[in-house]
Amino acid sequence: MQALLTLPQDEPEFTLGWGVLEWCSTYLRQPDGPDAGTPWRFTREQVLFVLQWYAITPQGRFAFNRGVLRRSKGWGKSPVIASLALAELCGPVRFDRFNPDVPGGVIGRPVSAAWVQLAGVSEKQTINTMSMVTGMVAESPILAEYGLDVGLTRIYTANGGRLEPITASAPSAEGARPTAAFPDET
Repeated sequence: MQALLTLPQDEPEFTLGWGVLEWCSTYLRQPDGPDAGTPWRFTREQVLFVLQWYAITPQGRFAFNRGVLRRSKGWGKSPVIASLALAELCGPVRFDRFNPDVPGGVIGRPVSAAWVQLAGVSEKQTINTMSMVTGMVAESPILAEYGLDVGLTRIYTANGGRLEPITASAPSAEGARPTAAFPDET
């Protein structure tokens, strides 16, 4: 059976994605398996997803403000979400300016005091993705360069940012103003 492709198969004209991909390969590590500890690498399909996820309009706005990543078990959804959550915490994920001399034609900047949430029906559901997050920063230059304080259930940055798992229950998330949220099996 062939997969239904709903993701555009070509690179967007403008995207922060190339900068995010470069940032991830510089600062994140493969969290497990035989390549554990080596620089993080995305598959071709994951690269296309990141390029589209961070697509920018000619007006400098995100082309998409939400999306769904739906693939079968073993595709690598949790590591991709973990890498994007870390990029949202520290990386160049917001539009700064156009520059035709860089891949994607856009320069990004980090979010000031980012607040990133990994949401699940229960916090227990976020354990898989959060374990990927902590594995990706272990023995990484991100720890010193961004002043990360890494705990088992949350990460703080030196500039007031945080990455945390939460439950997707409406009362528990009420009033929250995260800069990025990644619901998993909600």
